[in-house]
Amino acid sequence: MLTTMLTTMATVLPHLLLLTFAPMVSLACPHGCQCYSDVPSVHCYYLGITAVPSGFPPNTTLLAIRHCNITALRRGDFSGMPLLATLYLDWNNISTIEPGTFDGLFHLQSLAIGGNRVAKLPPGLFKDNKLTDFDGSDNRIEAIPSGVFTNHSSLTSLILNGNRISMLGDDAFAGLPQLVEIQINDNLISRLPADALKGASKLWTLSMPRNAITKIEQGALSDCTSLYNLDLSGNQLTTLEGSLKGLSNLNSLWVSGNRVLEITNSTLTSLTSLRDCWLDNNRIRKIESGAFKGMGNLNNFYLGNNDLEEMPLNELVGVLKLDLANNRLQSPPLNMTAAPNLAILMLSGNPIKIMASSQFASLKSIFEVDLDNVTAVREDTINPWALCGAPTLQSVSLNHNNITSFPVDLLTCAANLTYLSLSGNKMANFRKDVFYNLRNIVQLDLTGNRITNISTLSVALESITFLDYLTLTSNPVVYLPKHAFPAFIQTDNVDLNDMKLRAVDKDAFEWMGKLQSINMAKNRLRFIPGKLFANISVEKVNLEGNPWYCDCQMYEFAQWMKTNNMSEKFDVVCDGPETLNGTYLSDIPLKNLTCDCVHYQAPTINTTGSDTVVVAGHDARLVCNVTGCPEAAVIWTTPLGDAFSEDSDDPRFSVLSDGGLEIHEAKTIDAGMYICTAINYIGSSQEIVVLGVTG
Repeated sequence: MLTTMLTTMATVLPHLLLLTFAPMVSLACPHGCQCYSDVPSVHCYYLGITAVPSGFPPNTTLLAIRHCNITALRRGDFSGMPLLATLYLDWNNISTIEPGTFDGLFHLQSLAIGGNRVAKLPPGLFKDNKLTDFDGSDNRIEAIPSGVFTNHSSLTSLILNGNRISMLGDDAFAGLPQLVEIQINDNLISRLPADALKGASKLWTLSMPRNAITKIEQGALSDCTSLYNLDLSGNQLTTLEGSLKGLSNLNSLWVSGNRVLEITNSTLTSLTSLRDCWLDNNRIRKIESGAFKGMGNLNNFYLGNNDLEEMPLNELVGVLKLDLANNRLQSPPLNMTAAPNLAILMLSGNPIKIMASSQFASLKSIFEVDLDNVTAVREDTINPWALCGAPTLQSVSLNHNNITSFPVDLLTCAANLTYLSLSGNKMANFRKDVFYNLRNIVQLDLTGNRITNISTLSVALESITFLDYLTLTSNPVVYLPKHAFPAFIQTDNVDLNDMKLRAVDKDAFEWMGKLQSINMAKNRLRFIPGKLFANISVEKVNLEGNPWYCDCQMYEFAQWMKTNNMSEKFDVVCDGPETLNGTYLSDIPLKNLTCDCVHYQAPTINTTGSDTVVVAGHDARLVCNVTGCPEAAVIWTTPLGDAFSEDSDDPRFSVLSDGGLEIHEAKTIDAGMYICTAINYIGSSQEIVVLGVTG
């Protein structure tokens, strides 16, 4: 008997083992899908199927049907896979999910149906499942009634972004003791019910930005004692009073872009662990005294774009960054000694009319002050010693203040500055001593001023030891002369984007051997001198958006580029002639880069016929007749040092198509020596015209 049993087992056991451990690929696999055995899984991507296929291996644990055309999920679609734990159905066309679709899937933990057209999730849909993660983003779900997720004890992550949810059941997310994360961004929710999150004691992140929330009912967050991140930005809340009570573990709070009117002495005080708080873009008019009591851990506080007229710093002993930009502050923050660790203070866009001497001296850790578009700077009512007494100050921003000349006096005490921004002002020329006390500047931003001639700035920059970034974007500079930047300065990155450069001397960058990046995009350049980049080891160059004319003037540059295998670094696309429009310069044979010239020669200039004297208030015309081939760029320089070319937009100086300069309604300050410069790839020429203005 025993012998017979052993013989039978020896015969049957190999077949049982073969059945148990057979590779999945040997079992049935739906047409067009891929089946794998290491982790029993099936992947069906980009198929034209309109329904869930059949014939899945019964031991499947992961099923992914993505980017297909399934329109509905039916009861029984997944009944043949009792071990299914992970189900991805995102990016189909599913609009209907039948009740009972997921019945019997007792091991289902992760379900993703994002990117479909589902409008309704029926209660009881997940009653048999041990869901931990659900992603229903980017559907058309209109409501989360009670019973869909309620009392689902295993759920840890719930993501419902980008739907049309306008209603949450009173206990929509109640009874979820393991829940860690909820994201319901970009929906239409108008209220958060009192019991919606009842029992969510482990909730770490609640994200509900860009809804229509007007009310958080009393006690709605009272059980969320572990809450660490709360995002309510982009809603319609007018008050936070009572909503945040008990959230002693909250680290980050976003309430940007709501309609909050006031911060009382009880609104935030229970948030004793809060480190980052965004209350910007609200309508806050008042902050009560004592509003920040107990908030000594707050590091970053954003209150920009509100209606504050004053700002007390009481109790903000830990704040490092304070953004008060674009409020209605009449004076800098009160009681600065209460914020000894404040490093970054943003006051831009405030009507502060007076700033006293050593205004920021009590801020012993102050590193950066932003004073863009501040009344005291714009109207020159700021004390010239306002920045004194702050030895840790290294960054100052003075953008958009109508500054016409470099604010030497204001920056006299700022010897430790490494970053200075003066963009959006009206500076054109610079005294050579303006940087004498600012030798440590590393980044200088002069974007959007009125600089037309770089020569005075170049001389002034000789005082700076090392300038990592120099930004001159959107200045109407028309010409870079020889040695445009001083030999003494070591500059790594220069931004000359969106200017009016018409010509560049072949030795403009000769002294900038360590230059790493240069941006000359969106200028008026038609040709590049052949050896412009030959003496520098620049790593990154942007030349896009110039009207490059690929004729003989580009021959030497194209030759240098090809000889030195630089074609990939210099991405030059021809704007003309018409036959080469849109062609890469590197793709054009050198023999095709020619000009229709009988004799190639550098330009010569004749100024005969220029006005020499004009009555004030009348127009004057100066002549600059240029001969030579190929065509030269013409640059005029005025007695005050301003430079113009034919597309300059100064209302009083116009360079005409024939090279002449017209001065509209001349003034006595216009009298003096004018220089006409003509430049082509062979060389350049200059002539002087002297104009007198009487009356």
